[in-house]
Amino acid sequence: MLVQVYAVRTIQDMQLCIDAGLDRWGLEVGKHGVMPNETSFEQARAIFAATPPSFAKMALSIETDLEALTEIVEETRPDILHLCGDIRKLPPMGVEELRQRIPGVEIVQAIPMTGPEALDIAQAYEPVADIFLLDSVAPNVVGIGIAGVTHDWALSRRIVEQTRRPCILAGGLSPENVAEAIRAVRPWGVDSNTHTCVPGTWKKDFERMRRFVQAAQSAAAAAQE
Repeated sequence: MLVQVYAVRTIQDMQLCIDAGLDRWGLEVGKHGVMPNETSFEQARAIFAATPPSFAKMALSIETDLEALTEIVEETRPDILHLCGDIRKLPPMGVEELRQRIPGVEIVQAIPMTGPEALDIAQAYEPVADIFLLDSVAPNVVGIGIAGVTHDWALSRRIVEQTRRPCILAGGLSPENVAEAIRAVRPWGVDSNTHTCVPGTWKKDFERMRRFVQAAQSAAAAAQE
């Protein structure tokens, strides 16, 4: 069971993630100030430079413009690029073109879990994505994710069962509900942003991250018994 979080903004945040036992952590990289934890290219380069070689460097972006996405990769050199922008503006053929521009970089495609149409969306992106991230959508948030609320886990389970791609479950996951989510969905991995921060802030909370990891690992182990 892969366990990851987002909202890392500093090298100190990254060290908290390592100490909490996380497998991955991501940076919200951009230069428009529209994401709550947006890091600049300079900040991202510094954090990635300090990342131990055994951990993947992961960047998240709500961009849908191919030039902007290519610039993020060229400027920060992540191992993984998480696409969570408006899928209407970056259809599968656009992601395929992006792959040609950034060879060697894994692509995580966010799937908006807004209803049964998510099944068709996942099927359409399966040929061009390496990993799916099944995430909630909020009307007041740009892009897919950072909604802080759960969605229909039964729908997520159907995508897990139908796709050949590894699926990371996201959307409102916390130390309190991640075990239940794993039992319901049986994903390849789980992701948390909002609920592993200090309540009311976007600062990562070591104790909540540690508990999130512990609950996820325990649930995954129990599922294999």
